[in-house]
Amino acid sequence: MSWDKSSKPKRLRRKHKRIIILVALVGSMSIVVVTGFWNNFMQEEHTGTLIKIADSMLNDEEKRTVWGSMNDDGKAVILKHAPDAK
Repeated sequence: MSWDKSSKPKRLRRKHKRIIILVALVGSMSIVVVTGFWNNFMQEEHTGTLIKIADSMLNDEEKRTVWGSMNDDGKAVILKHAPDAK
């Protein structure tokens, strides 16, 4: 009797193995980054972390535009966590 070829386990090609390893690596790195950010966000002041992120992403003109469009409550929160803000 001969073996049924359809029941034979399929082997992954070298290209597929590389793709699986790459996806696993990128996925694990992104999980580490997200959990690290989340732990930092939960342990420190929440708004302080968000202010740091926004400060690093916006240029001076965009910061002035955002500051001008904020209400007084939002300005008070930012001044509480970043006293040197305009």
